[in-house]
Amino acid sequence: MRIQETMRERFLKAASEKTRFDFTVIEGYGPAAEGALPDYRLIMARGAKGIDTVHEITVRQFGLKGTGQVQPDLALFMTLQARVVRTVDNAVLFNRTYDYHGDKHKFAEWAANDARLFKEEFDRCYQRMAEDMLRDVYILNTLF
Repeated sequence: MRIQETMRERFLKAASEKTRFDFTVIEGYGPAAEGALPDYRLIMARGAKGIDTVHEITVRQFGLKGTGQVQPDLALFMTLQARVVRTVDNAVLFNRTYDYHGDKHKFAEWAANDARLFKEEFDRCYQRMAEDMLRDVYILNTLF
């Protein structure tokens, strides 16, 4: 499963459909050490033009969660961190954690029919998370 990449792709698709902003995927500007924050001033220092802010999406956790010991009901969950950072000075303009908790099913139900329910729930999760980020940052104009 390509959770991080799929979340990014879903966000970009929703952004292109629902906003007037242009988004570009940039690679190679991650943190210098584990646990550190990226220094996006390097984008400007390396001569990239037209990238004023970075919308960073980090999937922190995902999986099935349930209670009980024998055949518990399990729900898909995902936690992600969204930040918008200005590249000129690394100022954080937006920082929020998003959580998704889906419907509960038994493991056998999640796995049935080539994991159809699981795939459909992941699809809902990606869509909801992308739309929530877009709404909060770009549609409601909490930044600009």
